Amino acid sequence: MTLTMRLAALVIGLAFSAAAIPARAEEPASDQWQFSVAPYLWATSMDGDFTVRGHKAEVNESFLDILQDTNSIIGFEGHGEAHKGDWGLYLDGVYLRLGARTNPVEAINIDTTFEASILEGGVLYRIGNWDLGNTIDAFGGGATRLTLETYAGARYTSLTLSNNISAGGFKRDDSGDKAWVDPLFGARATLNLTEHLQFIVGGDVGGFGVGSEITWSAIGLIGYSYKLFGLDATTAAGYKALYQDYKDGSGTHEFQWDMTVHGPIVGTIIRF
Repeated sequence: MTLTMRLAALVIGLAFSAAAIPARAEEPASDQWQFSVAPYLWATSMDGDFTVRGHKAEVNESFLDILQDTNSIIGFEGHGEAHKGDWGLYLDGVYLRLGARTNPVEAINIDTTFEASILEGGVLYRIGNWDLGNTIDAFGGGATRLTLETYAGARYTSLTLSNNISAGGFKRDDSGDKAWVDPLFGARATLNLTEHLQFIVGGDVGGFGVGSEITWSAIGLIGYSYKLFGLDATTAAGYKALYQDYKDGSGTHEFQWDMTVHGPIVGTIIRF
């Protein structure tokens, strides 16, 4: 797989993060506003194929394979939520910029730069909150509680590729961009086994031909809760997978992204 293809895979793989690190929701709904923020990192592998300007390429790369071809990375990733009663709002934003310089043959330089901006937002609704009894173990005692939530929203994706080729006095600038919006619907469940230990699972489906033909994601996390500078915090780690099938144009103008992005994810949720 070429350097350009690997950089594209890395951009997409790091960027998508819809509701990746949810806020803990083991307490009964409150009439006061409650907020949470969560910086996170998702180290992804890629399986699938994509087509740009009618040229198709297959991708089957691990995160480390892709990272080896990159000489600069700038990235900002974060998730935030606001809750009041059974309702809530969430916002997830990602900005990534990656660059690489290669010399396929002597006297030829290729500078490749990718930029990706991902913004997702939506509404959350708490269906129920059930007390399953008390537990005492090495992680601490407390009520075992199950919380189920649904959410609906949209994910906006914007990608820009710049490919500058220079050889002697010859210069060529190949660049392109693509943007689309995917509506989505999902649900997540939080099981708090003790005061400190919790499990989180969730998933969503979307696209429906509005943006992608179809897209889905799934996530599973294990979290440990504690006090951080006097605030409630949870560090969670697990695994996330995202599939997208987006198509646009035909012939030499065809663009297609048919890819599964998956890998370990870790983040810290801070509540106030």
